[in-house]
Amino acid sequence: MSEELSLRDTINAAYEAQEPAADDTPPADTPPPAETPPADTPPPAKETPPADTPPPAKETPPEPQQQELKFKAPGSWKPTMREKWASLPPEIQEEIVRRESEISRGLTTSAEARQLQERFSQAIKPYESMIAAGSGDPIQTVSNMMRTAAILQMGTPIEKAHAAANIIQQFGVDLRTLDSLLAGQAPAGGVDPQLQAYLQQQLSPIQKLAQQLTERERQSMSSMEETANSSIEAFAQDPKNEFFSDVRDTMADLMEVAAKRGQKMDLQSAYNRAIMMHEDIAKVVEDRRKAASAAEAKRAADEARRKGSSVRGAPAVHPQGTVPPTNSMREDIEAAISRLSE
Repeated sequence: MSEELSLRDTINAAYEAQEPAADDTPPADTPPPAETPPADTPPPAKETPPADTPPPAKETPPEPQQQELKFKAPGSWKPTMREKWASLPPEIQEEIVRRESEISRGLTTSAEARQLQERFSQAIKPYESMIAAGSGDPIQTVSNMMRTAAILQMGTPIEKAHAAANIIQQFGVDLRTLDSLLAGQAPAGGVDPQLQAYLQQQLSPIQKLAQQLTERERQSMSSMEETANSSIEAFAQDPKNEFFSDVRDTMADLMEVAAKRGQKMDLQSAYNRAIMMHEDIAKVVEDRRKAASAAEAKRAADEARRKGSSVRGAPAVHPQGTVPPTNSMREDIEAAISRLSE
């Protein structure tokens, strides 16, 4: 019995030796425990800047520079409206300038047409009654006259003769008088040619003197006008006189009144007075002056603040061998005794 048990034990032991042992399996990797600081460890203190360290100065952004305008505000606009020109987008400014140019060209063309019409009306004004007695149409009358003149100047001999005959018949020209003139004889009832020549000879020096005086006066007036125009043009082109086109009529009135009173007024004085007589322009000028004064005051304050921030207080230093001043005679005597005892 003991042998059987021994054999069974031997077989079981051999069988168990062939199975993998449970202890041979390596344990799974486990992460190491996180280190936790001790409970009594205080948190690190925040670094604070020294009390005497001045805070960094804030950098003020530079003021944006005003962009130079590509297009100038139309001179026909009111000054208060021209002040808002810079706020318009560039494409709007360009379109306005283009439209203003077209209008200006149209006005120039129409002005030339009006001038031509005025000159024509002035030329025919003395003959309005005659034109009214005829066709009544000034254009038709002038056209007929120009046609007759063209025939007399460029027509054939027959055409010229017909034109002359029509004129003689239409206007009742006396043929005998015409014949005498064509023959070189003075018409009856005319002035004696010898007397006429004598009078012409005697009056010739006076006529020459009158012509010289007239020409000299004309040249003087022309020179004065050119000088005045040059001065006015230079004054108008000066950027300081921006509102010249707005107040030039008022300036002319002021200078004319001053001249009638025997007073002299230059362009600048007239310009300044005219500005004050236009409330809208005067307001624009005053607003600009206030803005410039405010900007100058701000600049001066910033400059003073900048200089003040760079100055640091320092104790007064007295030259060697001297004593700072005291507040009483007793202190002066004590200070002198102290120096002698050293």
